[in-house]
Amino acid sequence: MPWISPRLISLSYVVTCILLAYPLYLLMITSNSILPSAAFHGVINALWRVPQFVTKIRNEYRNRDIAKSISISILSWSIAIVLTLILIHITDTVVSLIKLMRFSV
Repeated sequence: MPWISPRLISLSYVVTCILLAYPLYLLMITSNSILPSAAFHGVINALWRVPQFVTKIRNEYRNRDIAKSISISILSWSIAIVLTLILIHITDTVVSLIKLMRFSV
């Protein structure tokens, strides 16, 4: 990517870290565990390159291709967030059922 400067890359990493810190914090607080946050972080790292495999950025259509890449990134990360929240809900339900079973015995 010769048209991207090192400053732009650094800025994008900083902005990404700031934007993703809050959802990771919410996952940790709602689940009372670090594991969902770590799993979500792994999913983000795995999905980071998906837009590069799906779109090819060409010079004549640079703006359109970058917009497609950004939209694919947002879509894949949104799917990861929804799946992580569903897993947290399932985990909370199972934990509460186990606690009920302990108290009923």
